[in-house]
Amino acid sequence: MPYKLAADRAAQQKRWRAANREKSRSYINAWSARNREKVREAGRARNQADRLEALSRYSAGGLPQCSCCGEMTVEFLGIDHIDGGGRIHRRAIRTSLYIWLRHNGWPRGYQVLCHNCNLAKGFYGECPHHKLADRRSGNGLDT
Repeated sequence: MPYKLAADRAAQQKRWRAANREKSRSYINAWSARNREKVREAGRARNQADRLEALSRYSAGGLPQCSCCGEMTVEFLGIDHIDGGGRIHRRAIRTSLYIWLRHNGWPRGYQVLCHNCNLAKGFYGECPHHKLADRRSGNGLDT
């Protein structure tokens, strides 16, 4: 039966999948097994797109960059929990942080940091860039 609108076809397919859950799941599993590399590549692309969207949302001006040092190389950037607790939170949500952020309406309390600044924050309580900025502005004790 030909469909005039793609939406009509999509609606019919959705009804069929709902009525034939086992058969539909069987088809999907068989196709995925035959096309394992295509499925993996699509997953990688989707994960990269989710990550880039989150980095853009939490960066000033929409361009992904570290909020501490200004690093813009996307491979070096990640999402930081401003108040700490990232490990516990990631375990609790049990999904990709990037997806969780989108599904929860891009909540406050997160920022983009490069991995160097993020690790320094975790190990030392603050990034050395902050100490350097304090020294340059004359607020530091050691000059």
